[in-house]
Amino acid sequence: MPLKHLKLNFKDTHLKVIMILVLIDILSTLTWYYFLEVKEWNPLMDLALSNSPMSFVVAKLSISFFTIYILSKYMSKRISQVGIGLVLCLYSVVTVLHYFVFLFLLSNF
Repeated sequence: MPLKHLKLNFKDTHLKVIMILVLIDILSTLTWYYFLEVKEWNPLMDLALSNSPMSFVVAKLSISFFTIYILSKYMSKRISQVGIGLVLCLYSVVTVLHYFVFLFLLSNF
């Protein structure tokens, strides 16, 4: 089946799920960093986190809100549909990784 026939139908609900996953990422990152001294994997976010938790949160939310705004503005376009799917998949993987880090850290106590 050619890819041009592949139908994507992401909606606002999917963008809300992405926002929830972003908030989980922020909370998990701050928890790991300040209580367990686990470093942020993203070098830009690590730089913001080393400055202060507030600069990290502002940077993360700014990037996320801008991305979600652009995706929602052009939601009817195929490129935006692909972008929503990609961001949703990536943040889902990040959330699963946070879950396994949490389990690993708990097992060491």
